Amino acid sequence: MLNIGYENDPVFRVLDGTTFNLASLGVHDTPQESATNNIVSFNDYYASTAWNLLPFSILNLPTWLSHMPTGYGDGMTRILESKFYDLTSKDSTIIVANLSDPARATTWVQDLNRTAEPHKGSTFIIGTDSNDLIQGGQGNDYLEGRAGNDTFRDAGGYNILLGGQGNNTLDLQQSVKSFSFANDGAGTLYVRDANGGISITRDIGAITSKEPGFLWGLFKDDVTHSVTDKGLLAGSSLTQYASSVKGDAAANTLTAHASGDWLFGLDGDDHLIGGQGNDVLVGGAGNDLLQAGGGNNTFLFSGDFGQDRVLGYQSSDKLVFLGVEGVVANDDFRAHASTVGNDTLLTFGGDSVTLVGSAWTASTARASPSPEAWPRGVAILPRAVTVFPSCVPRQHFPQRSPVFSRRVTRQSKNHSNTCPCDTALDKTSACHQAGRWRAFVPGLLKSAGTGALSRQAPAAQVAANAHSTATVNSRRNTR
Repeated sequence: MLNIGYENDPVFRVLDGTTFNLASLGVHDTPQESATNNIVSFNDYYASTAWNLLPFSILNLPTWLSHMPTGYGDGMTRILESKFYDLTSKDSTIIVANLSDPARATTWVQDLNRTAEPHKGSTFIIGTDSNDLIQGGQGNDYLEGRAGNDTFRDAGGYNILLGGQGNNTLDLQQSVKSFSFANDGAGTLYVRDANGGISITRDIGAITSKEPGFLWGLFKDDVTHSVTDKGLLAGSSLTQYASSVKGDAAANTLTAHASGDWLFGLDGDDHLIGGQGNDVLVGGAGNDLLQAGGGNNTFLFSGDFGQDRVLGYQSSDKLVFLGVEGVVANDDFRAHASTVGNDTLLTFGGDSVTLVGSAWTASTARASPSPEAWPRGVAILPRAVTVFPSCVPRQHFPQRSPVFSRRVTRQSKNHSNTCPCDTALDKTSACHQAGRWRAFVPGLLKSAGTGALSRQAPAAQVAANAHSTATVNSRRNTR
């Protein structure tokens, strides 16, 4: 049985595993194998610096705000309905917006990590159906606004922003000149910062920036840019998108210009050919051939990207995997690498990337843990997944996510809004006997029609650069 609760709920945290003792009255956040550890209800108390001078303790009555049934019912439902749900695990850091109406207008929902164990890995922030202010950090964030007119901020890293319904805005907090923007022509805007971090955004209609204003730029003006097909439009001023070459649903051959391009294969089995510049190659769905032509290139993979091959991979290139199945906890890329002839094969679930002409041997790797023993420039960044619950109505989960294009696991035709089971792991329950109940809680899956738990390979985000160490902080999930 897995206990589900908010990290900042003093009632949920009062137990030390399964016992109550004097330490339970104090502030503690010991990780528990039998409980979720990093789900936060971002309410008025959690957001307030003054209120947080008092500890999160069962003796501190104001903290009981996090134990209110309304916050649990609505918050957990939004986690289940999230487009990112299949990317979370039991120990994922998930911030659920639960602010009051007055506080929501001025308070940024973010990971404050207050009076708790340090949060690790990617951060998931889920908004409400009202107008939210959602702020990511310097790590890898997954921000979802849902309905309402939402405003997003982020401070770097590799991120995915889903605006949802409404008129949504991305606040850069800097000049647009510090970023480059690329539009794939299929509804996704890519934002790249000065450090090379990439944010994949959807349903963002406007971008605000800080531009030089009064006294030769000493004071900054807030400028709003509309996201259009041709670029970012602010009055009569147009910030053009980065040079790009786009494919379609067919099998395309796309060639970059000498200055450096974004190549978007989209669907189909595409051949993307880089030039002498610094290119970003996004194959998309299908079995693609990605060919470097020089420069410092980024190969970006997301969702079910197929069986791709990379030609000309070199130490200055970077591999970035977003929402890709196959990485487990405490793993690194070596767990996915094998030698096939003179090539290195990186396998992630049903998808793979072959680095053509870049081979390594397992014996060499075991003898030397140094990254130099492996294809240069590979490191794995934090990532996590879970599975969909079959007791939740199918309409809550699209067959293919607009960003990840992930396939939804099979669900029963007889699903219902609620599960009659008293516990997700009750093997004798009616839902289990009917083969319908898999899991309500993130990170656990009951195999339909059986009493056994099986492993769900987590989706991974892998980013690689030549000077990174091969480490991983991804979460493990049970299937």
